[in-house]
Amino acid sequence: MSTLKLLLNALILPILVSLYVSPSPAVEVAPRISNKAIVNKFSKLDEWQKMLKGQADKQHESADKQLDAEEKRSNKLRADTIRHFDHVIWFFAFLMTILLITFAFVIRMQWQMDKSLSKMQTSLAAQKEDLAFLKKSLIDIIEKLLPPPRGAL
Repeated sequence: MSTLKLLLNALILPILVSLYVSPSPAVEVAPRISNKAIVNKFSKLDEWQKMLKGQADKQHESADKQLDAEEKRSNKLRADTIRHFDHVIWFFAFLMTILLITFAFVIRMQWQMDKSLSKMQTSLAAQKEDLAFLKKSLIDIIEKLLPPPRGAL
């Protein structure tokens, strides 16, 4: 058995190795490209690159124009907003002025009413004292003129 094994190893192993290492028929040979074809391809690539650069420049200019237009629109909106805010501030100041004038008028009326009320109170107090004096004087005069009632103790 060992000789058979040796024989198999000696015959089959080289056959298997030669089959494994041998070139396979599936590989294609690349076609030969000439220098002229390479130069033509590079010139086409240069033209294509220039065309792409021109398109990129046009798009860049277009984007710049759009950004400028948006910036102008934004500036106009900002100016309009500031103008409207100025109107709101002016209206608020006008409203506050009217409120302060009304408040001052009410305070002045209150002060005048308080002043006239204190004069009236002073006058009423003086009239009350005068009436009390007159009442006392009238009672004294009536008591002097009328005799006391009969049957009084």
